[in-house]
Amino acid sequence: MVGGKIEIRLNMQEGAILKLCYDKPVDGWTDLLSFPLEGENPVTAQSALIKSQVTTMKEYGFLPFGYGVSIIEIAYVPSEITVDENAIWVGPKSFKEFGSIDLPASLFSEAEAGDKLVFMISDSDNPYIKLLFGSWGGIEINTDVNPEEFSHTTNSISLTLKQEYIDKLKANGLTIQAVRFILDQLLLKSDSTVSIKDIDIDSDNAPVEYFNLHGIGVNKPENGVFIRRQGNKISKIIL
Repeated sequence: MVGGKIEIRLNMQEGAILKLCYDKPVDGWTDLLSFPLEGENPVTAQSALIKSQVTTMKEYGFLPFGYGVSIIEIAYVPSEITVDENAIWVGPKSFKEFGSIDLPASLFSEAEAGDKLVFMISDSDNPYIKLLFGSWGGIEINTDVNPEEFSHTTNSISLTLKQEYIDKLKANGLTIQAVRFILDQLLLKSDSTVSIKDIDIDSDNAPVEYFNLHGIGVNKPENGVFIRRQGNKISKIIL
């Protein structure tokens, strides 16, 4: 169920890493979930599920991957909230469940300095977001340390992209870590005079592009998990 959680109880060593992966002909060996690992043993790590992950797990199953961990138990925990099945991210309520999502560089091929990255959110409670431009090892900013970078409304978080961010995005994509909100849509807003409502209308008439989880364009997507881009909208889907 979307919004439900995979919960893993384990013992860990310093520097441990744990992921769940799946293997299928289209994508090969691919990460499905990443888990934050912290605290005293035994540790309980959790990650909330979006629709594409739920569907993939039902069809292909999953295998734990990592090092420095000894798994005691793996369990599914039903969602406590109602989540739109098309949500991109279901943010946990605490940093103990901190996970991440990766978006490939190909999604940002047309981005320019001055564009706005807009996160449309719901079910928010003091939302926190960390962005890693160029993924791990790139430029890192977050809403706590760099509040001046972000603008907030009731249902959105946005920031203006600098050239140094664009360079990293086009080279290695974007990694997002977040808690305390649901990410419903991710928009790339090119004109500061255009409203979010206008973006939705324009995007509905734009051509649709599909990418696999490695950021490679797909002409006729089928039987897998893909990233869908239509105009300014980015979403993750299962076909």
